[in-house]
Amino acid sequence: MPFRPSPCSLAVGTALSLLAAPASAQSSLSEPIVVSATRIDMHDQDAPYASEVHTRSDIERSGAHSLFDYLAQQSSLQISPSYGNRYTPQISMRGYGNDGFQNLVISVDGRRLNNIDSIPQLIGSISLSDIERIEITKGSGAVMFGDGATAGTIQIYTKPRSGVSLETYAGDHGQRGAIASAGLVRERFDLSATLDHSHVNGFSSPDPTGHRDQSEANTWRVAGALKPVEGLRLDMEAGASHIDTRYPNPLTQAQFNANPGMHTGAAYTQQKLQSDHWSLGAEYRVNRQWKLSARHHDEDKSSLFPNSTPANYRYVSNEVASPCNPSNA
Repeated sequence: MPFRPSPCSLAVGTALSLLAAPASAQSSLSEPIVVSATRIDMHDQDAPYASEVHTRSDIERSGAHSLFDYLAQQSSLQISPSYGNRYTPQISMRGYGNDGFQNLVISVDGRRLNNIDSIPQLIGSISLSDIERIEITKGSGAVMFGDGATAGTIQIYTKPRSGVSLETYAGDHGQRGAIASAGLVRERFDLSATLDHSHVNGFSSPDPTGHRDQSEANTWRVAGALKPVEGLRLDMEAGASHIDTRYPNPLTQAQFNANPGMHTGAAYTQQKLQSDHWSLGAEYRVNRQWKLSARHHDEDKSSLFPNSTPANYRYVSNEVASPCNPSNA
């Protein structure tokens, strides 16, 4: 007769397993996961929406070097290069398909990355090394986050750096990169800076002009905060990203059948993307339940294709909020 443990024996076995587990495992089991999609911090099991939280330790364990790679490999999102462009990819959430990026809002510390036209968000301008937490919320967020959030949101939060670090990596197809960061964290202020460089020679054969689907990205960011009095935090952030990428030209079925390699001319589209942004913010905690916050974001973007007029955009936003968290009463 097969052995069937009693409920009592199962409980004893579970207790013994927990006692034998290392301290790090016990602490990870007890640490609550906090989500902030409604600007009110709460445990994920209490949130009235579906959430997916990725912490800094998750990012470090993944081995990914870009936000695209991390979301494609570690999240529940369906993400693919937009015509080969990994810096402005197509993202699908809740079954919205290739155009799903038009139905979700991506933000970095409250700054929206969504564009006014039908161009995907420039997630290539975000250094993965600066990210502290990624919150993916599924469900309509249009009331709080405006148009484009009918599928949900991807909210990215950065962190102040402490100390000095230098990271380099290399791989096949000419992949290489370097990340340098420095920061100082004190009780009343913090200041940090990051430089991120990446390059890839391309994965496909060169076209008649000698180019492959190659790319190069350079990003820098500076952030700081000041706490002059108890409960008040003033912060600033500025950064820029310069991307030069080539990806395959689109082919019709007839063109592919006639000449899959398109050897009669350039097989790759070159696009230069640039983003320059800065932000100012203030937050004052009135008491355990109430806090007041105000934030200003300003960003200039440009997209340039060879032999064409560059497309320039400027996005300015101001936000004032006073969320209440009655659970802290």
